[in-house]
Amino acid sequence: MAPDSSRFSLEAFTTFYRSQHRSRMVPAASTQDLSILVHPLTPNAVSAPSPLVKLFVETFQAQLTGNIFRLLRADTKADLEEAIKAADAGAKVLNDFVKVNGSSEGGSFFLGSKYSYAETMTTPFVLRALLLKDYKKYDLVGRAKEHGLDRLAAWIEASLSRPSAKTSSPSHEALVETMAGYNQPLKD
Repeated sequence: MAPDSSRFSLEAFTTFYRSQHRSRMVPAASTQDLSILVHPLTPNAVSAPSPLVKLFVETFQAQLTGNIFRLLRADTKADLEEAIKAADAGAKVLNDFVKVNGSSEGGSFFLGSKYSYAETMTTPFVLRALLLKDYKKYDLVGRAKEHGLDRLAAWIEASLSRPSAKTSSPSHEALVETMAGYNQPLKD
């Protein structure tokens, strides 16, 4: 039975969620107006995302998410070459955005040492982008390093090294199986 929503508490929600799901992780819970976000592994509340963090998420979606699927859908060598150019250009935009607008104070997350909404909203797509290595031989982190996009590479590595990314993410095999439906094999 679901907890009484008129008397919501994070503890009641956590207990209920864990009774219904095998994962030990619990999704982030928030108040109605998003003034407080609580991450499952952090007992402390963090402030709602700033406009800059929201802009990062939007930039990430515009520059990387679409290019992930463009690379997967490429079914000719020419389409793949164009998709790689677009993905590389998007990665450069993200690198520049993080360098100019993010922080490197105390860590490599977008806000430096502070894990934020930026990572919460984008890490699942970063995990999927890493599958491009299996499908199209496109190594996002390797290419970022090769092209001098060090801030982006450090941000990706920090996001993926967070315990919540490791423990709550589907297995590599499950991700490969899920993404297989999006991948178009090369015809030529």
